[in-house]
Amino acid sequence: MERLLGITLILTLTSLLVAWSLSYDFEDKNQFDDWKVIQGTWSIIDGELDGTGPQAGQPGVMIVLSNKVWDDNWKDYTVEFRAKILEDTEDTGIVFRWQKAEPNDRRYYLYRIDNWPRGFKQKQAEGWITDKMQGQKKIDIESNIWYKFKLEVVGNEFNCYLDDELMFELKDEKKPYSKGRVGFRMWNSHARYDDLSIVGPDIPGSAVSSYGKLAATWGQIKTQ
Repeated sequence: MERLLGITLILTLTSLLVAWSLSYDFEDKNQFDDWKVIQGTWSIIDGELDGTGPQAGQPGVMIVLSNKVWDDNWKDYTVEFRAKILEDTEDTGIVFRWQKAEPNDRRYYLYRIDNWPRGFKQKQAEGWITDKMQGQKKIDIESNIWYKFKLEVVGNEFNCYLDDELMFELKDEKKPYSKGRVGFRMWNSHARYDDLSIVGPDIPGSAVSSYGKLAATWGQIKTQ
């Protein structure tokens, strides 16, 4: 019976590992090698991804997964992570289907929360299709509080969640970007990110990095 339970546990964890295809807990600073800095100052601090920088124009303070780990064949996926805005700065969020970020040629979608401490704009969650805001919902955002993001990307439809609540459903009906990377983006802000996972039907578990607490647990089991 003990042997059967052990086999069942290992098989269950193996299945979970395949589902959690690409994950980062940022406990290992070598995980930073999988990322490409677009603008701003980025590093891993105390097991969290830290991004900051004075705004220097578009495209904003941004980092995306590099082509070292990302495959553009991964078109549909679900992304989950935690983020918090620090020091009463402005916003934090995720870019997806990211293709390029030039000052006058920005090709990506954006889902973010705004804190706007200077008071000239309400605190809210926002969903952007190219350069136009299509989703907007007033919510109470505070600095130094962790928020749980979830994003479902299927075809040209995108569901955006915050703390398990659906904020809005977006749809690009014009010229949708069919592929592109995942990353983080801010505007004149300082933020932290943690516990990122990306799950998709085209992402093979054995072909990508698997950082994180679940992968560590599997490693411990295999050595026992």
